[in-house]
Amino acid sequence: MSALVAQLNRNGPKEGVPGEVAFDAIVYRLATACLASDQDALFDEVGILRASGLSARTIAETLVPHVAHELGDRWCDDNLGFAHVTIGCARLQRLLRSLGPDWYGAQPEEEPRLRILLIVPDGGNHTLGGLVLTGKLRRLGYDVRSIMGENIETISDSVSEWSFDLVLISASGSESLDKLAELVTIAKTSSPERTCIAIGGTILRDGGAIEHRIKSRTGADLVTNDLSEALRRCKKTSLQSVNSPKETLGSEGRV
Repeated sequence: MSALVAQLNRNGPKEGVPGEVAFDAIVYRLATACLASDQDALFDEVGILRASGLSARTIAETLVPHVAHELGDRWCDDNLGFAHVTIGCARLQRLLRSLGPDWYGAQPEEEPRLRILLIVPDGGNHTLGGLVLTGKLRRLGYDVRSIMGENIETISDSVSEWSFDLVLISASGSESLDKLAELVTIAKTSSPERTCIAIGGTILRDGGAIEHRIKSRTGADLVTNDLSEALRRCKKTSLQSVNSPKETLGSEGRV
């Protein structure tokens, strides 16, 4: 177990390496604990893993997504009802919240950080992934707010109240492009010019052709599931804003 824990903390699971079977066994145990009549069964299993040295980061960013995928597979194979999947995912969300700062750490308030808004639209059934992404971004040092399952009015109020450098919209395959276009419009009209708006999520499972269509129909700045690409675009946009002619000294010494 110690060798597997060290590998997971360092690199996450890799295909074809010793310990893969053991990793699958851990995922299976956690998925089963999610569905147990004992509401604390999942936390008991995680407590054992933490005592073995597994980090909160590895549990949140590696194990939780795999467990959620396992629950989804059982549902698709008709081995699990939707109500049980919902219960299991709710317990995983509770686990993520309990990990809190142990996972993403306390962030120093005095350091300027990029401000990011993550939106999971109203009706989205993938809020668990949103929680994982929110925690990961906070661990990386970003100031993150998330809006999950709220209506257009609530999203509009939040975007206009706060200034964000990057707005991430996580969309499922059932999301209408008209609704996404409305969200992009709200983000653009309520945010400063430097704000970058990116759309990602399971809506992109079909690849490049649909990416171009989503971008042209919604007006988003970027359509991708590559988080690093979105962050690079965000930083580039922010830098361009800072260095724009209207915000720098000209030859006559005026702004």
